Amino acid sequence: MSESRHLSSRCPDGDSVVSSRGSEGIGKGRSATGAVLTMPVSRPMPSVGPGAEELRFRDRAGIYRVFYYSRSAKGILMFHAFQKKSQSTPQREIELGAKRLKEMLDEN
Repeated sequence: MSESRHLSSRCPDGDSVVSSRGSEGIGKGRSATGAVLTMPVSRPMPSVGPGAEELRFRDRAGIYRVFYYSRSAKGILMFHAFQKKSQSTPQREIELGAKRLKEMLDEN
């Protein structure tokens, strides 16, 4: 029997929440079963930065996105989450994601 987990996260900005239910985790850009994450679950976000990707969630409360980076020696860096309210990703979210990714990569 597979284990079902509920994941919930609040970003430092205080108004972004991500909630997801599922039995698969993520490791180095792959699911727990070893499958590569692709559309519609994940997609590249070059506008955020080289190697940045976006996880896509939908539940009864809305649509959510999580920016992550899986090329770090530290593991997967999840650096920005927000509720999506329009068709395209708002420029504010892209800029904030790019800033947070840069900060995390510069921390060494």
